[in-house]
Amino acid sequence: MKRIVTRHSLEKVLASMRSYDFNLLFPFPPRPLTVPSTLVQITCIPCSVFVAGRYLKYSRTVSQTPWFIEEERKGDASVEEMICARLEAAFQAESSRFMASGREDIDVLMLGEGRPFGVELIGAKYAGLTELEMAKVEVQINESHKDIEVKYLSVVERSDMTIIKTGEEDKTKTYSALCSMRELVTPEDLRQINELTTLQIKQKTPVRVLHRRANAERLRRVFDFSAEPIAGKPHHFRLTMKTQAGTYVKEFIHSDFGRTAPSVSALLRKEVECEELDVLAVDLVWPPGRSAFSLN
Repeated sequence: MKRIVTRHSLEKVLASMRSYDFNLLFPFPPRPLTVPSTLVQITCIPCSVFVAGRYLKYSRTVSQTPWFIEEERKGDASVEEMICARLEAAFQAESSRFMASGREDIDVLMLGEGRPFGVELIGAKYAGLTELEMAKVEVQINESHKDIEVKYLSVVERSDMTIIKTGEEDKTKTYSALCSMRELVTPEDLRQINELTTLQIKQKTPVRVLHRRANAERLRRVFDFSAEPIAGKPHHFRLTMKTQAGTYVKEFIHSDFGRTAPSVSALLRKEVECEELDVLAVDLVWPPGRSAFSLN
């Protein structure tokens, strides 16, 4: 079986090797050859190309990545498929890997400046595209799919991709939730929410994801609350807030059978449901080198 030595694996071995061992294996000057050398084979493997950008999602039936439950596909399509197909074609890549700074549920919109993402294009024939060519790829993606939009596509270094996942719990995100109650929404309800400053909440793994995630308890922060009435909908109000990354926002609103505490329901002592949820901002400067986006 052939073994393919990649640059990454070679750097890892050399970094852990002592100078003494290196000199034993690779003396300088090198030992003279006793027999003529023969070229057997040269194999060229293209390096991966890394593309950064931000995406917006305008559909509540499109998932971030392909979603299957018991081999049955859920949702109409995925953000990953719509973006990666075009990038693979543009760079003539063999395959790709998609990553993003967090994820939204399939029924949640991603608005504002979008969610940071990166794509590793494996076996790409082109190492880069001009700004004009990248702009054309953006247009192709955006004109082909009304459910998503991409911005700021650019080629970045492999090392830049770690930014997306570094400090996950330190990032903040801004949400807008359409909330409903059985009772009429009162000015007192809105006042109680608007007077909140910063809440530290305890969240157990939500019931809806217990089948695929371990049952654990985590601390999260929620702050910058704003609750407003909705004209013509006396049982609804609009709640805007910032949260620490990793907060289960829907559960913070309805309490998830008391598994999130405190919750909006507990604070108002009323049953409150989250009917719609939108992500307004993801607090991360991305792609690298761009100025900070307005995340308010």
